[in-house]
Amino acid sequence: MTTPTSIESLLTWAYRDQMVHVALRDDDPPPRVRGAAVLRYKTLTDVYDLGTFVNSSQSVGFSAQRDAFVVHDAVRALPTIEAHLPAEVFAKCAASLHQSAMPAYAVDFLVPQAKIVMGCAIDGKRPDWIPEPMLILEKRAPVYQKTRSGQIKRDRFGNKIELMQIMQFVGDMPWEVETARIKYRLWVRALAALRVTLRPKLTNHEISDDLPAEEPWAQPIDGNGTLDIGSETFVASGARRTRR
Repeated sequence: MTTPTSIESLLTWAYRDQMVHVALRDDDPPPRVRGAAVLRYKTLTDVYDLGTFVNSSQSVGFSAQRDAFVVHDAVRALPTIEAHLPAEVFAKCAASLHQSAMPAYAVDFLVPQAKIVMGCAIDGKRPDWIPEPMLILEKRAPVYQKTRSGQIKRDRFGNKIELMQIMQFVGDMPWEVETARIKYRLWVRALAALRVTLRPKLTNHEISDDLPAEEPWAQPIDGNGTLDIGSETFVASGARRTRR
C-alpha cells in the first residue's frame, strides 16, 4: 500500500528527482555516443523555456520511472491561459502627464501553465506571489533652471535654482503584484486539474487531497500571528511575513 503524497510533492519528484523532462523513454531511439558521453538529440519543443537557457537538444542516456512519464505527459497537456489585469491595479494620471512618462505594461497576457508547473517542480519551489509588496516614492536628482548658454542659474545667495524635483516610484508596482498572483492562482488550478487527471493513471503513487491555498494573500492571520497557506506556515512580524 502506497503512502498518499501531495500533487506538489509528486511533481517535484518527477522533475527534480527523476528529471523526467530530459529522460529517455523505453521506446525512444538509442542514444548516440559522442566521445565518453552518451547523448541523445531531442527537439527543443520537448523542453519549455524556464527562464534560463539550457541546451536541451541533448540529454544524457538515462530513464525515469513510469509514473514520472505519466506525470510529464499530463503536464505537457496543460493549456495556455489568457489572463487579464483588472482596471483597479492601475492609477489614473493627470491629463497633462505625457504618455511616455508612464511605465509600459501588458493588460492582457498569456500564462503557459505547463511552463510554470514544470519550472516550479524542477526548482522545488512555488511561484513567487510577492507576499510583502513594497512601493516607495524615491527622490531623484533635481532639474535646475539654466541660462540660454546652458549655465545653471543661481539665486543671490549662490544656491542653484531648482526648476522641478523628479520623483519616482520604486518597488513592487500594483500590476506586477497582480500579475504574479494571477500566475500563482493559475498554478494552483493547474495542480488541481493534474490531481484529477493523474489519480486513475498512476501505478506506484497515490495522490492526497492536499493542495496549496489558491489565494494565500487573502488568508486570515490567527491569534498566534501565523498565516497558514497549506504545507507552508508564515510568521507575521509587524508588516512583514517571514517563512518558518
